[in-house]
Amino acid sequence: MVWWPFGSSGNANSGRIKYDEDQIRKADAELASSIPKDLKDYLDNYEHSLTDREFKEKVQLMNDISNLNPAPSVNRAAHIPEVEEKNGSVSSDSVIESNLNAMTSITNEKENIIQSTERLSQDQLKQMREIDEYKRKNPMHIAILENCSEIQYEFINCLSNGPFFERMKGCNDKQNFYDSCLKRQSMIFKMFDYNSMTAIEEFEEIRGIADDTFNRYFKCNDDFEDNVKNKLFTKELKEKREKFYQKYEK
Repeated sequence: MVWWPFGSSGNANSGRIKYDEDQIRKADAELASSIPKDLKDYLDNYEHSLTDREFKEKVQLMNDISNLNPAPSVNRAAHIPEVEEKNGSVSSDSVIESNLNAMTSITNEKENIIQSTERLSQDQLKQMREIDEYKRKNPMHIAILENCSEIQYEFINCLSNGPFFERMKGCNDKQNFYDSCLKRQSMIFKMFDYNSMTAIEEFEEIRGIADDTFNRYFKCNDDFEDNVKNKLFTKELKEKREKFYQKYEK
């Protein structure tokens, strides 16, 4: 039976909806029918794998084990260095002084290492800047042109002030000699791996070797046709290259 919620009596329960037992049983039956059968069977037959009594026994067992094997305590005093005086007693002032001296020594060593590293780094950076600047001002093609600059001057001068018949031919002999100089110088610079050098003195020495060796064997364009000179030129270059790489540990 359902009561009207707005009853005229002053009873506190007069505003509540009341159900009879038949309605409650009917609602339970509808709820039970809405649950799948396999889930209902599982819930009806489910039992905890660990009862309350067994759980309490396991907790008590863990407590007993902890009491038998307590955590090891750390003796902080054992890590403090002791300084024995002549009378055999330990002085706290001596311990403090010893610790301060040790800390000061470590700090000084660190500062020395940092300063030496900074000085080394500054020197290295300075050297790298100098090498980069030298490479910009003296790349390989400029170094080759400088080694052949005298031959180039003779060729240009011939075009302007040379004998008439040579000028009519375009000063071919001097031009060919200049072209051959550029090719041989380029070969020498590549043979010594000029671009991979890491010090200015190495660059300078390669340029000197290339210039001196070339001028020793070739005075004109006809010298390139001399097989003996070519062999001696090649042999000397190989020997100088080996000495150069041994000198600079390449």
